[in-house]
Amino acid sequence: MADAVDVPLIKNLYAEAWKQQYSDLRLSTKQTESCGLAANTEYIAAPWDVGGGGVLGILRLADIGRNPAVAKIKGHTASIQDTNFSPFHRDILATACEDTIVRIWQLPEEVTGTTELKEPIATLTGALKKVLSAEWNPAVSGILASGCFDGTVAFWNVEKNENFASVKFQESLLSAKWSWKGDLLACTTKDKALNIVDPRAAQVVGSVACHDGSKACKCTWIDGLAGRDGHVFTTGFGKMQEREMAIWDTRKFDKPVYHAEIDRGSSPLYPIFDETTGMLYVCGKGDSSCRYYQYHGGTLRSVDAYRSSVPIKNFCFIPKLAVDQMRAEIGRMLKQENGNVLQPISFIVPRKNQDVFQADLYPPAPDVEPSMTAEEWFKGENKAIRRRSVKPGDVVSAQPRRMTVDTACVAAVAQAHGAAADSQALQELQSEVASLKAQLTELDRLRKENEELKANGGDTAALLQENQELKANAQELETLRKENAELKAKIKELSAQSAMAVPSTSEDPQLKMRVSELAEALSNEKSTTAQLEARLRDLEGRFISAAKSQKAAEQEAETLKERVQELEAKNRELKTQMEQAHGTLHRAATLSGLDSDMKNELNEMRDFFRDILHQAQDEAA
Repeated sequence: MADAVDVPLIKNLYAEAWKQQYSDLRLSTKQTESCGLAANTEYIAAPWDVGGGGVLGILRLADIGRNPAVAKIKGHTASIQDTNFSPFHRDILATACEDTIVRIWQLPEEVTGTTELKEPIATLTGALKKVLSAEWNPAVSGILASGCFDGTVAFWNVEKNENFASVKFQESLLSAKWSWKGDLLACTTKDKALNIVDPRAAQVVGSVACHDGSKACKCTWIDGLAGRDGHVFTTGFGKMQEREMAIWDTRKFDKPVYHAEIDRGSSPLYPIFDETTGMLYVCGKGDSSCRYYQYHGGTLRSVDAYRSSVPIKNFCFIPKLAVDQMRAEIGRMLKQENGNVLQPISFIVPRKNQDVFQADLYPPAPDVEPSMTAEEWFKGENKAIRRRSVKPGDVVSAQPRRMTVDTACVAAVAQAHGAAADSQALQELQSEVASLKAQLTELDRLRKENEELKANGGDTAALLQENQELKANAQELETLRKENAELKAKIKELSAQSAMAVPSTSEDPQLKMRVSELAEALSNEKSTTAQLEARLRDLEGRFISAAKSQKAAEQEAETLKERVQELEAKNRELKTQMEQAHGTLHRAATLSGLDSDMKNELNEMRDFFRDILHQAQDEAA
């Protein structure tokens, strides 16, 4: 904290949604790990809703109302994951894209609704997976950090198109923020770790498990004018999935300086720190509220919360130099409420005379001039950021500071990439292609075997149907057994009656006739019993045979199922390898330093794998 500047103690602060909105827009609602929007003193940048993504809309901060003029940046080939304006160039912004490329764009001096940009002034390549974040250094011009889905953090000297350092984590990156001195980068990763990276040494200088829950953690530095050096604020989830926050001293990572539970919400919370007043805004996508605290004198204190009935889709805060000082506005959030509205929300300190400039609420804000050059920074120098007055009338100049990208360095980088594609690398690539072709032959064989297994699967279904019929026969068998037992009992009864009647048959003709009838009935019952016993033995034999067949069929079905699963897994693996080969061939064909025959051969192999992939997709459909 600076000793010469008093940071105001803010006890009351209310949020006020503007009656006017930026409306009739076509904003993307795709979820990303970033806040989703960006703003500087003049422009707002927001991903646009188009098929496949890849378009960024640029509108002026002052053009509030219905259907404002929107310029388009159309040079991306996939959806945009993050965008940020340079703190020192109002017309420069960086975009991190799902196509693995970070692009640097320079807006023209006149931005209108017909403006379209398709060519960036620099492309930062080398990521293997989608790039999730792009963060400018707040103290040094042209220094950028980009975070990749595979856990790689790359550091760039944009003006020379140079990747001067990289750090690799085991898990995917979730957030990354520079300290206000620009010397360290704080990162949170999917393994619930808070990591502190020294970019000039290209190493992790501190790490701690910041939260126990399985969901995403976010971070921001709370240093600068109102904060304390080396302190980082994190949000995350506890063991019971409750949302919580913590403050860490990066020089002593054994336990947090502060820890508190927030609520039981489900979405990750994004912290935004105003280092001039110590105001800390915490809100989550999908939430309808924004809590705000003040970090003052080393203590975090809750102030109030903004509440609404409409949830937040994306959001950002405008720079301190762009707020309305004559309303005692100390912060302004742009809230995307749906796909076509941006809602400005002002955070205002209540004062009796709000039409008078309240100087105590506006300590000097970060300037638009860097505190040091990239050369000084690379030598190890650390300087406090430049500051300027926030008095009305003493505003940022409308003249843009142009960024100069060294085209010679860009050409040298391209030439270096071309030289890397030497004959040995091409031979390795061709060997890989030959291996993949052999695997395609194996894939065809496996497909045929899979079809045969599916046909056998039909026989298995027939066996299972026969098994159901045999179970029904088993029930019939049990019924026949009961009937047989009843008949045997009846025969025994008739035999007893016949024996009792025999001694007196000669004396009574009627009794003699009755005995004759009983004897005939006994003979019939014995015949029926013999037939039932024969049928019973036949059914028992069939049931035993069917039970053996059923067991064999079940074993065969299980074997077929395991084989089909094995073939499907191998099919997916081969498909992944073909996709990688297609991407590798596409990148190889674009390298410089290749003759036309080699490029044609690489393009033919790329088209071959593309056709195979399309055929596999059609078969899957």
